[in-house]
Amino acid sequence: MKKIRDYVTILGNFGLIIGLVLVAFQIKQTNDLAKAQMVSEAYALGIAADLAYMGEKAPEVIPRVDLPAADLSDQEILVMERWFRALISQQIRIGEMRKAHLANVSEAKQAAEFAFEMDSAFGRTYWDISKDYLPFTDSFKAEVDRNLSSEHSSRIEMYRAELEKREQKE
Repeated sequence: MKKIRDYVTILGNFGLIIGLVLVAFQIKQTNDLAKAQMVSEAYALGIAADLAYMGEKAPEVIPRVDLPAADLSDQEILVMERWFRALISQQIRIGEMRKAHLANVSEAKQAAEFAFEMDSAFGRTYWDISKDYLPFTDSFKAEVDRNLSSEHSSRIEMYRAELEKREQKE
């Protein structure tokens, strides 16, 4: 009888330890989720501020992203800077969500889509100037650079290539 009681005590203690480990794991998950949510909200507020700062002229200015900087007014340059800053903030937000396993997108796909958005004279210049100060992984930066290279230098070429891939699948 004493042996059975000892086994029950050992099993009970073992169960208690497993329960504590599970609780610790759950607390860590909850903390990670809360952190990801806070980071996401912070970037969302920054994006909203950038978009608001752009003002009503943004729809007129954004199509001018391929013009030389000398042909742009100071106001147009500020609007474009805010536009690309908002795009970068959104990518940082997605990256943080991916780290927390909340975004189901690969780094390569995210980099390709981001490069597509940055593919303009102003966007490439902004990326070249700011990329060393951004919290992206080296592999993400290299993938964006590769997608912005002369091999993939045209958004229209990238779009056509993607359409061709989709048509081949159908």
